[in-house]
Order: sequence, then C-alpha cells, then structure tokens
Amino acid sequence: MSDSLNPLESEARLARGWAERGIGARLLEKNAGAEPFVLVDGPSEVAGPVPLDAALGRLLTDIAAKFRNLSGRPCRVVPGWSTHGRALEQAVAQRLQAEGVDPGALSREDFQARCRAQALEGIRLQTAAYQRMGVFADWEAPYRTMDPAAAAQELRELATLARRGLLSRRRRWAYGCAHCQTVLSEEEVEDVPRQSPSLYVAFRAGPELAGRMPMLEGREVFFLGWTAAPWTLPVHETLSVHADFEYVFYQLGERVICAARPLLAKVLAEVKGDELVKKTARLRGGDVETVGFEDFRRILAYASGEDLQHLTYQHPWLERTGRVVLSPHVTDEAGTGLVPTAPAAGEDGEGRPSPVGLDGRYDGSVGAALQGQKVFEADARIVDLLEERGALLNAKTDTVEHPAPRCRTCHQPAFLLTRPQWVLSMDRAPEGHPSLRARALEAVDRVQWMPEEGLGRLRRGLEGQKDWGLGQPRRWGVPLPVAFCEGCGEAIASPEVMERVASAVAQEGVEVWFRSPVETFLGAGVRCAGCGGSTFRRETELLDAGFDAACMLPAVLARHPRGPADLCVARSDSRGEAFRRSWLVWAGTRGQVPSRACFTHGAVSAPDGTLPVERILQAYGAEVLRLWAATHSYHAEVPLSDSLLEGLRQDAAKVREALHRALSHLEGFEPGGAPDAVLPQEARLREWLAEGVTQIRQAYEQGAFHLVIETVGAFCEDSLSAASLEALREPLSQEGPARRSAQAMLYAVVSTLVRLLAPVLSFTAEAVWQALPGPRAESVFLAGFPEPAVAPEPAP
Repeated sequence: MSDSLNPLESEARLARGWAERGIGARLLEKNAGAEPFVLVDGPSEVAGPVPLDAALGRLLTDIAAKFRNLSGRPCRVVPGWSTHGRALEQAVAQRLQAEGVDPGALSREDFQARCRAQALEGIRLQTAAYQRMGVFADWEAPYRTMDPAAAAQELRELATLARRGLLSRRRRWAYGCAHCQTVLSEEEVEDVPRQSPSLYVAFRAGPELAGRMPMLEGREVFFLGWTAAPWTLPVHETLSVHADFEYVFYQLGERVICAARPLLAKVLAEVKGDELVKKTARLRGGDVETVGFEDFRRILAYASGEDLQHLTYQHPWLERTGRVVLSPHVTDEAGTGLVPTAPAAGEDGEGRPSPVGLDGRYDGSVGAALQGQKVFEADARIVDLLEERGALLNAKTDTVEHPAPRCRTCHQPAFLLTRPQWVLSMDRAPEGHPSLRARALEAVDRVQWMPEEGLGRLRRGLEGQKDWGLGQPRRWGVPLPVAFCEGCGEAIASPEVMERVASAVAQEGVEVWFRSPVETFLGAGVRCAGCGGSTFRRETELLDAGFDAACMLPAVLARHPRGPADLCVARSDSRGEAFRRSWLVWAGTRGQVPSRACFTHGAVSAPDGTLPVERILQAYGAEVLRLWAATHSYHAEVPLSDSLLEGLRQDAAKVREALHRALSHLEGFEPGGAPDAVLPQEARLREWLAEGVTQIRQAYEQGAFHLVIETVGAFCEDSLSAASLEALREPLSQEGPARRSAQAMLYAVVSTLVRLLAPVLSFTAEAVWQALPGPRAESVFLAGFPEPAVAPEPAP
C-alpha cells in the first residue's frame, strides 16, 4: 500500500496492469449474461493532444460506464475520433513544409496517405493518454471517421436526408480565413474578444421620407447606424429596424438624426455629449444624479419601425442607394436600433456573389478606393472615408470590445463570404412532413436530462441552428457523392447514387469516388434532366468534418440494434455542435430519440485559455484529473486552474490517508465468517454501510458524481480520522473476539468504500484493494458494486 501514497509512481503501473490483464474486457465478460447498458459519447479531434473538453467528457463517460459495469450490466464504451478537418490538414501541411515538400504538389492520394498516418499517430498518442487516465474502453475497435465502414454509414445517412428532401444547393454565407486562404466550417471558427472601431454612421435619407413625414420636409435627415465591423460598409445595402420599436427624429445641430427612442440618450452621450445635462432628482432616501435631454423639443417626430420600412437612403461615399428593412433580430440593448447590414458579406447573403475572395481582399464592386485591400487592413481607410464625407458622428479613435470570429487553426480574424454550397435545410417541410428543426425539438422533451439545464441549452441551440452547409473544399475527408452535367451544370444529388457510393466505399475506401469514372455510380445511360447531356463531372468538395462527427452516434448505435442508447454523455454549451448536430442527424433520418437519457456538461474554463492534459498528468496525476471531472457542477462552464488542482490533490490525499489508517489495523486479519461480537464503537460505522451504499448508488444513477465524493469524503474525515479510530484502539490491541470484530468491521468499511469509489478514484481504489488481506477478486473492478449492508445490533 505504501506506493499508493505516491500516486505519480503507482498510477502508470496500475494502468499498465489493467491493460496487460485485460481487466476492462474481463469485466464485460463477467456481465455477459445481463442486459447491456448502451452508453455513447462524442468523438475527440485527433489534431494535437487530448483537448480538455474531450478529456472531461471521456472521464465522465468512464465514471458512468464503470458504475454500470460494477453494478452487473455490461457497458462497452466505443472511443471515437473525428479524423478529418482543417486542423489536421494544416498539421500535415506544416510537417511537409518542414521537410521541404510543397503540400500542393502532392497528389490527392499521397496527401491523404500522409493525413491518415498523422491521424493514426494522433489516435495512438491520445489512446495512451486516456489509458493513463484510467479510462476503460474498447481501444481495439474504436470509431474513426476515416474508416471505410464509418464513411459508408455516413453516406447512407446523407442519402436518407436527401431522400427526405432536406438537401439542396444554393449560394450561402460561409466563413473565410485570409491567412489559411480557405473556407471554414462553423466548427473551425471560435468567437474571441476583439477591439474594433466603434462607428456611428449617418446615412442621408431619401426624398420619399418627406412625403411620408411632412414635418421633416426641408430638413437634412439622416438614419443613424452603428457598427463595429467597418469592413462590411463597402458592401452595405440595408438598414435593419425592428417593426415594433419606437424611433425618434432628433434635431442634432443642423441635421436631424433617426434612432430608437430607448437608445437616444446613449447615442447622444457618444456623439454629442453637450446635448445631455446632469440633473438631480430628489427621492426618498437621498438625491440621485440622472442624465436627461437638454431640450425635448428637439424631438421632431416619432415613428414605428414598420413606418420606416422601404424608405431609401444614400450610401456614405458610394453612388449606391440602400433601403430600410424589418428584422426581428434588432435589439434595443446597444447601438442605435438601426443595424447596417451587408447581405453579400454576412449571413443574409443568400444568392449574392461575394465581394471578398478567399485571399481576404475586396474586388472591384466596392469602388477604386478599396479594391484589392484586405478587409481588416482597410478599417483605417474606411474610417477616413466616413470622416471626409461628414458621415462619422463620433470620434474616429473610439473603439469597442466585442466577440468576433477567428480561425481556430491560425487564430487570425475570420470574415464572411458567400459561395455555392450543399445545404441541409432546417425549416423545409417536404410533402407535409415536419421540418428537421421541428423533429429535433419534439424529440428533446422525450429524454431525461441530467442536469435539467441540458434540455434548455439543447433547445436553444436547435432553435438558433442555421441551415447547415455540408460541403468543404478539402483534400482529406469523406466525398460528397453528387455530380454535375458538363453541358448545363445541372446537379444530380440522387439518394440512389449516394447508396451506390456508400457500398463501394465500404469495400474500397473513400478514394474510390475519385479513382473511378463518375458514370460508374450514376448508372448506365443516365441523362441530364435539364439538357439531356450524357457527360458529367464529380463534386470535388468533401463533407464537412462536423457532419462526419455527427454521424458517429447512429454508426455506434448500429452496433446495438435493440433500440436507442441508455445514456449519452455530451457537451452542451454554445460550442457543443457535435452533440447538437448528432441529434439533428438522428432526428432527420429516424424521427426518434437517440438516447433515453442525456448527461450534459459545459465547456472547460481555464484562466490562461488552456492547461495541457499532459502537464496535468505529470504534475498532479490522473487521479486528481478524475476527481476534478467528478466534483464540479455541470450546469455551466467547468473551471480548471493550478490552484484548484492543488486543492483537489490535497482532497485525494486525505481519502488515501484515511484508507491507509484503516488498513494499518488489519495486520494478521483473515476475512471470513461472522464476527463473534458487535461492539458499541462499531454501530455508527456499520449504520453508514447500511445507508451510504444506497445514497451513493442513487448519486451515480442521477449523474451527481460530486455527491459520491462529498459523501465518502465526509465519512473518511469523520469516521476514519486518527481521532475516530482511537476509539477502537482498546479492542484492536487485545487478542480475541473483540479484536476480530473490530478488524472485520474495518475490513467491511474499507472494502465497501473502495468499490464505491472505484468509478471515480480508480487508482486509489485499486491500490487499496490490492493491499487488503485475504482472498479477493483480482481487481476491484471484478468485485462488483457493494449491496447495502444490514446494520447489526451492538452487543450489550
């Protein structure tokens, strides 16, 4: 037992022992006759070391699975990896460049071979890290999105979605990265704080305003918009207002500005502070300073947002007319209540050509002043143009911090562009059937959520889910099996073709799509429905890596044909796209719930943004990491820091020391048979055994792992402390029935505690189990979860 007090020395040895003796597999064999407990979680990305969020999810899955296995139900965990995506391709490209090889000069087959090797190496390293954490899983049969069987299943899911009329092709917005010069999926973008220019921009109203509001005739009227994205102004086309907001026309110097009434005071404070005066209001309890208008008579007119619809205005420096449109997304929390929008450079740019290329430079449509400039480098020039035209109402040096997208690979700012894409529709309801959104939302109410907040987070994510762009210009991934007529460009997105490709991929791998003539999959004698042409070209874009990951759930559950999973462990914060999209794929293809219960958790929040798993293992050990995963609330972000880990290390040490103290009294004890007497000192300890097992079992079943640690920790601190065990010193120092009774009680307590703790503190439980005297199961995990004990009456 001595090395259990030095966990960094013993953990690796114990982990190797579990692997060498096949403890995880033997545990499944032991329970083979019982009803399986089907548990699934999400895939981990292979580009780089184990991400903290993935480690948290995998540890929570391991705790839940070990409890079920210890309770007698076989629970096989299939570890999953998402092996495609921009991050892996970038890592391969950087390694090639370091070797002096131009990645673009490699053939598709050679580049894919390098990506496959990189993915396998990442899986090997991450598997070793998870095993070092004490995670039990079917490491010999993982789910990998690059495997032919997984890719074939993914294509069958796509065929089902296409058959239901949910797949279409149209020009749609996407993120772009000028540094990587590529399109980015939503999973490849993250929002981070950015300091940007804060601009109050005046747009001169068109002449029809006076006809609609005669009191403003003869005045210079400007719609006042606010933006922190100057790069969108060169392609600006509309001002969005809310139909139900009240807007005011306020005389500001020689011009009249229009803004939402609730925001007018804030706007004036930003653009012309002398329009406000401080006033003192005398209230019960004391005077309060307030800010008010100097002269309310300067409000010349009122209008609703609906009154402003279709009014026109002039672009600040281009010969272009814009119009006012209604949008329910406009808020009265910031800005002016009039939002400058640029459909061709934003999420509303359906069907419009993009003014920005993948290199991040403007084309000629924005005018000669900015043509060829990079979007974010043009901010200063745009501010100057506004100032020169008198359209900037606040100081040009004003800035604001706001969340803005950046590329997760290179950490450079991302921008929006539009491009033709294959899109999975959220709201199309073909042939009278419910839309994909409606199907997914209906299913969430039929699942048990742990904690209950997970339901709300998923519901909000599904309600806000935009149409899903499925195609990406990548060289490594699963093909998007559609074809185009060479004559007219008509697309053939046939479910039957997708099924044929899926069958070929299952046998020969994803390369078969590019290796074989496209007519092989289209069928003999196929003709274009548009022009009757007979020559076709294949789609070269690949399926989004997010769609790969979303298809893990149906692929893994296909191994368990009896029905949905019993439990799904998933991240459900704003970045938990894999879970949300897995839910969408399942709802879209099956119309059922994928799991009877869902255990959800938030993202990891580290103060410096990251805390490598490898460093945590080296500095604190796997047991502390497991304790961290089990002891924090899953309602929101899960904090992680060195100070927190140091505190958990001390907590784990207290539990080990308490168990060690109890073990030290078991020298010479041989378990077996009933004790001859039950001493008064034992009654309270045995009473806990009668009640504690039931409480802790319920905590595991409800996903309240922190209650397991709190309950056992409190018991160790109270009942196994040095002071508490001193009460047993007298019977333990004697020979005879009293000593054996006290030892039997301590043996029962320790053997019960380690089996209760095994799902969470796996290393501590195994080390203590191996130190127990007498015959025992080869591993604590083969001993079974304890049953509630019956508390005997103390001897008189």
